[in-house]
Amino acid sequence: MNILRELVKKLDVSKDKTPKERIFYNRDLAKIGDAILNYINTLVVSAGYISESNKITNKMLREVVNESGLRKTIKKRQTARALGNVVEAIVAYLVINEILTEEQIIELVVEKGSFKEALIYILKSFYG
Repeated sequence: MNILRELVKKLDVSKDKTPKERIFYNRDLAKIGDAILNYINTLVVSAGYISESNKITNKMLREVVNESGLRKTIKKRQTARALGNVVEAIVAYLVINEILTEEQIIELVVEKGSFKEALIYILKSFYG
């Protein structure tokens, strides 16, 4: 995991942003977060813990941002895709820095019964 952490540090060249902005608006982190969330979604759907209709979409991630209270800390006039990228970047940051594991995310999805509720809980816990 240290190699991945070092790689992400090299990708982040936005030194003029605040630490929070470096996470929220880092496209590389968003790509990694997208892969993590899709991997976990495939696992929980395949295992039958949640239904296939529980897809991770930018619309759902926008709702997560709004319902978690994170929206007030994000730049105005963001598209659903941009808000989705923020959630994905946060997930990647938490996993890469070993603050949250994939296993813990899976447990939350199963416990909460949906990805949306699990992500709302995660964002409230870390940014609420």
